[in-house]
Amino acid sequence: MPSRRVHVDQSEAGAYLKLKDSMAPDQVERVLQGRWAIINVWRPLKPVPCDPLAVADARSVPDEDLFEVHVGKPQNVQATFYNPKTSRQGSGTLLGKYGPGHKWYYMSDMTQYDILLLKIFDSKDDGKTARRTPHAAFIDPHTSEVQEARESLEIRCLVCFGDGIPG
Repeated sequence: MPSRRVHVDQSEAGAYLKLKDSMAPDQVERVLQGRWAIINVWRPLKPVPCDPLAVADARSVPDEDLFEVHVGKPQNVQATFYNPKTSRQGSGTLLGKYGPGHKWYYMSDMTQYDILLLKIFDSKDDGKTARRTPHAAFIDPHTSEVQEARESLEIRCLVCFGDGIPG
């Protein structure tokens, strides 16, 4: 079932953990010397009858409107407020709370020929570059109540930029 909760798949801590879990330590060190990002490729497998995917303009969602959730064993779930400067102690995802200034967008009537790229994390922290894209499924009032479930494919990609990565 599509998530109707506003979220970013990985927090900064979660992104670093994904990186470290995905490759050998020497490769991780090379990647960490330059800019890197996690980008999700999202594609519906057939026309989207309900629960379309909405994405937020990252500039409209301040860090204070996100909180980090660490998920471990079911009896050991905890949440902390998101702080991008100190969040590397754990791993997890970011959940969002309502903010009146949030700007949301979606593509209506998506088909299997449409693709969205979602920036989950970007190591570039210059105060100008969007570092993450909050997103969620939502109930579209323009669709009828009885619809078959949305089916989609999501591929998580590690993107390494050429600046600063040796060899």
